[in-house]
Amino acid sequence: MENKYYLATTAQDFLWDTDKSIIFLGEWCRVYDKRSFWKSLDGRVLDNAFCDVESTHEAYVYVKGVYEVVLPILAVVLNQMHGKQHSLRYWRILLGPWLQTYLTATYDRYEHITRALHQFPSLTTTTLSEDSFVTPVDTLAYVSNLFEDSFNLQVYSKILRFLGKSFPKVSIESEENSLYCRLTRSSWKHKVINKISKLYIFILSKVSPVSVVFRSTYFPHAFEFYLLRKLIGKIFLMKAQNAIKIECKYDISIRNAIKKPFGEDIFLKCLSEMLYSDIPMCFVEGYQAAYEAGNREYPRSVKVVFSANSWYYDEAFKSWAAESSEKGAILLGTPHGGGYGAVLDFFGEEHESSIVDYYYSWGWTGSLGKVVPMPASKLTNIKEIVASNSKQGVLWVTTSSPRYLIEFNDAPSMFQNYLSGQKKFLGALSNDFLSEISLRAHYQDNGWGLIPRLKEIEPSLKLDSWDVPFLESLEKCRLYVCDHLSTTFTEALASNKPTILFWDRDNNRLKPEAEPYFDLLRDAGILFDQPEAAAEAVQYAYADVELWWNDVDRQQAVKVFCNQFARTSPDAIELWEKELRRVLLEAERSCST
Repeated sequence: MENKYYLATTAQDFLWDTDKSIIFLGEWCRVYDKRSFWKSLDGRVLDNAFCDVESTHEAYVYVKGVYEVVLPILAVVLNQMHGKQHSLRYWRILLGPWLQTYLTATYDRYEHITRALHQFPSLTTTTLSEDSFVTPVDTLAYVSNLFEDSFNLQVYSKILRFLGKSFPKVSIESEENSLYCRLTRSSWKHKVINKISKLYIFILSKVSPVSVVFRSTYFPHAFEFYLLRKLIGKIFLMKAQNAIKIECKYDISIRNAIKKPFGEDIFLKCLSEMLYSDIPMCFVEGYQAAYEAGNREYPRSVKVVFSANSWYYDEAFKSWAAESSEKGAILLGTPHGGGYGAVLDFFGEEHESSIVDYYYSWGWTGSLGKVVPMPASKLTNIKEIVASNSKQGVLWVTTSSPRYLIEFNDAPSMFQNYLSGQKKFLGALSNDFLSEISLRAHYQDNGWGLIPRLKEIEPSLKLDSWDVPFLESLEKCRLYVCDHLSTTFTEALASNKPTILFWDRDNNRLKPEAEPYFDLLRDAGILFDQPEAAAEAVQYAYADVELWWNDVDRQQAVKVFCNQFARTSPDAIELWEKELRRVLLEAERSCST
């Protein structure tokens, strides 16, 4: 049967066979700045496999179940491979961020490919040759690769090969795989600070054992050093770290031990054929180097480890912290952004709270006893910005999203709806008010063409630069507008900045227990479900922002919301000092028993 259809799996248009009818696997194939080309093809975009909240929720639950099947198997295999006897918790800390992302991305690509083959069984496409396949060195490299077309072509090609499909292959040169665990970009200043830190910890260890290690806590520097003084001789601040060189090469003979059956489910069988070659090298060939680096960079013995976001890409830290927990150290975590405690199907929150002993929320409580409400570390010492009619301008903060799905609560189909909402908001503003708007677009556009899309509606739209810190721009404007559920709107509300929010309620699904707090913002005229209603509210509030924002009911709604999701306190330092002393005492008692 003649192949009438060509399936475009990525945005690499030089691979497309334009003599055939083009089928786009998804919107990610159509990069905005190349629209004149792909529009001329009159191609068809397949329906997204995860186009609504129900399908994405079902997929999230399914992948979470797969995660709990695969992780214990990998733990056993890797323990045997490296001659270790680490606990499942150890491997959850080390592997968890990569494995969850890997399963999510692979399942998404698998579902779209199988749906395309079912709908167009006679299609043809182009796959990537095996000699162009790359294996990421670490978790950060893997996630970074998911933004790129060539790596996604590799994923699609492996899935098609598993399904027994044979299509024309192409070799594409890619950047040489880095042999570094990219924990932090290192500068000479970082190197100097790191040497001073090592000298400090060496001297400290001679006086008394290090009790607490802070790593990326999101506390302000002054706050950290205050705690350092109050708990002198107890806290070590890990402020900088050199890149860690991993001398390793891909070794298929070692990896064959990972090629284990995960189950009878067809997707699990697909994973069995793919995962062994995809797992990052820092967990296989470079494991020992990353393990030794962690022990070299951090204290050998510690009672408490505290971090907000080093649980994801800092491989040496994860290895060291995981092993420290096995030696009895208490692990502490806290959110590093907004959405925690509120967003449904949020792996980051579930993962972080599952691996630590105490998880310090920004006010909310969880079903687990380990969740402890505290003043948010990121919002500590945030200063109040009073409503002022003397200020000028509306700061409109937008976001971006990967073109290829990485998390189910941020699917590309949802971002299409988001872009539509932005255009509706801008189009609903009166012409004489548009000059007040300053757009702060995310610095990563990822091919969506957000600014050009909005410039088509208002060519003179002003842009706020990312070179200016967000809080600085926030303080200068009269009114802040945010169109997505994020960190910046919690910062704005915590500082009592006049704020208007709007987003698609269906695409920002919340936990049932969080809904009443967001409804408070809706009832107070702060949060809107429709962009046109938000545009009307912005123009009304701007006229007299002092009167509008200082309304008693509106202020009460903000206070209640922030106490739950953006908690601050004038006694934050004392509260944190007291909590750290409590945890230290618990750790010391545990060590003595």
